Amino acid sequence: MFRSAFAITALFVLLSGAPAHALSCAAPQLTAHTLESAAAIFEGVVVADRRDDVNIVPGAEEALDKNVSYSFLVSKAWKGVTDGETVTVRRNVYWGDGFHMGKAYLVFAERKDQDGVFLSGLCGLTTELEHADEYQKWLAANLPATVPAETPGMPPQVPPTP
Repeated sequence: MFRSAFAITALFVLLSGAPAHALSCAAPQLTAHTLESAAAIFEGVVVADRRDDVNIVPGAEEALDKNVSYSFLVSKAWKGVTDGETVTVRRNVYWGDGFHMGKAYLVFAERKDQDGVFLSGLCGLTTELEHADEYQKWLAANLPATVPAETPGMPPQVPPTP
């Protein structure tokens, strides 16, 4: 009797459970290590995308290993880039559309690929800018002020003495 009750219960659990999802991300954590290991952190707007395969459909099996390169116009540089720069970020689109044209994001790029393109993972801290208030506050409190890069051949800017 016990075996049949167990079997019925197991069958019920298997057939009536919630749908399973293959990708599950742990809640991202913003830590000192995150800042150290990030290749770039910036706020920017998507100004272009380039798909190697124009027929990529997010979620389709054929998209499993497909990446899309997105161009961002940097509006605020936190690390690794400069304000006003256009940078390229590559992202896998199997689990979603990636980034949307004209939308603003806070991007945490994990690294640069061999071709110099930044990579942004699916489970990282990258988020739409409208949802990034807490991250922005944390970055402002924990990242030193960025110093603009000097132009080659130009002497460093020295503030006038009073």
